[in-house]
Amino acid sequence: MQLVQVLTLLSICLVVYSYKILIICPFPGRSHCKIFESISLSLMDKQHNVTFLSYFPIKGNHTSLDLRQPGHSYLNFLDMGMFTGTKLQRWLVMNMAQTFGKEICEQDFRTDKIRKFLNDSGPFDVIVTQMFTSDCYLSFMHKFEAPVVGVSTFGIMEWVCEKFGLPSNPGYVPNVFSDLVNPITFARRIDNFLMGIFQRLYYENLMASNGEKTAKEYFGEGLPSLSKIAFNVSMLLVNAHFNY
Repeated sequence: MQLVQVLTLLSICLVVYSYKILIICPFPGRSHCKIFESISLSLMDKQHNVTFLSYFPIKGNHTSLDLRQPGHSYLNFLDMGMFTGTKLQRWLVMNMAQTFGKEICEQDFRTDKIRKFLNDSGPFDVIVTQMFTSDCYLSFMHKFEAPVVGVSTFGIMEWVCEKFGLPSNPGYVPNVFSDLVNPITFARRIDNFLMGIFQRLYYENLMASNGEKTAKEYFGEGLPSLSKIAFNVSMLLVNAHFNY
């Protein structure tokens, strides 16, 4: 009798509850995907069932979808000098971000890989995806009816702050593309403020509409607004803080 009780107790202690987690790194930058790799490997170590979508597949006990396209290079394709260059170059980074976001969404959503994945996969308990140059992958939240955890791999974009009610006071919080350093003069604060306004308007009127158009081409007009979906993201993991 005691043996049965001991075995019953052990069986209860050994029960493991794992989640089906979809992790998406939709940006073809090695440094960005490194963060998602760390998250994926940590979750695998905890015995969760991970599905990893990335341009840089990793080894491990998980399901992987390689987003790479034949003939494309995904290393050393970006000139980082524009992020530390002249003031005009830093302002024009938005044009590069818009181009990346538009091309990535169009390329990925029109491939047979993604279409097959969306038709054959799921359900998922949670989705982890990047909030960067486009929100098109937030449409997966609607498709799989799963909560989303956002990841900001490059500081916090100006247009992401309002989705989470985060303070973004241009008087002392540097824009991610600015050169705001101490001592902060009044002129620098004005420049920081104007850059933030420009980025929000640029995103809302061009970048967001591109992602919306591409997502609705696949999911149909019944897809809710991506900005509305973004306001329902449960959490944001950030790889930066303005104090540092």
